[in-house]
Amino acid sequence: MKHVKLFEAFVNEGKVASKTFAMDFSDLVSQIEEEYDFEEDLSTENMLYILGQAWAEVAEQNNFNELMSELTSTYAKFNIKTDSKFMKANLTKEGRSFGENAYGLTGYNLDGMIECFGAAMAEFGLVKPAQWKKMANWIEQEVM
Repeated sequence: MKHVKLFEAFVNEGKVASKTFAMDFSDLVSQIEEEYDFEEDLSTENMLYILGQAWAEVAEQNNFNELMSELTSTYAKFNIKTDSKFMKANLTKEGRSFGENAYGLTGYNLDGMIECFGAAMAEFGLVKPAQWKKMANWIEQEVM
């Protein structure tokens, strides 16, 4: 069975599934909201925090350098606020878990990460597309 999974990973390597990534993130948001409180929705700041944690997990799995692993420092550079508190939910754990599970959807590379995380942000209108493009350009410059 392990050989089958390794083969599937090899075949799918480099394929980016940004729509699936965005839908999975949407499902996660719904799950957290339902689990902790039906009347309160996650804020934009909460969702950005979760994506920051997911980014860190995916970057770690890609063996990127430490600068690259911090989407939160990119948020700070662009004056984007995040919030780690939502009821009793552990948003750090939720974000890391999401990143671990969604890692393969990013195509195992920086361009795929940028595409997937941009799609998730666009799904909820968390940042404007032009702003994400600027952020992505800054991230790419940091890597080089």
